[in-house]
Amino acid sequence: MHTDAALAVALRDDDTTTATGNWESVQRRRRLLDVLEVSTDEMSVGELVDTLAADDAERLDADRLHVRLVHVDLPLLEDAGEITYDSDCDAVWPTDDRNRRSTATDSD
Repeated sequence: MHTDAALAVALRDDDTTTATGNWESVQRRRRLLDVLEVSTDEMSVGELVDTLAADDAERLDADRLHVRLVHVDLPLLEDAGEITYDSDCDAVWPTDDRNRRSTATDSD
């Protein structure tokens, strides 16, 4: 479980109130969507963190990146209808994938 202090540090280190911070957040979300696009299955948040943290463009360490994804980026992308994030099973997938799964399940 992440503490309020860890969340505050993650948000401070990725400040979206500045032009640079906002640009970095947008780029991270684009990379996240690109990763999910080429994935053949849902991904865990840990897998996303590992993939994004390995990118030279990412300036947050893995722990802060995890907090940022769970508390900011994934909810924003889910609200925008781009992804589905199931926090109970720690899974993320593109919205189109979810629709295909629902259709397949409904037809069984």
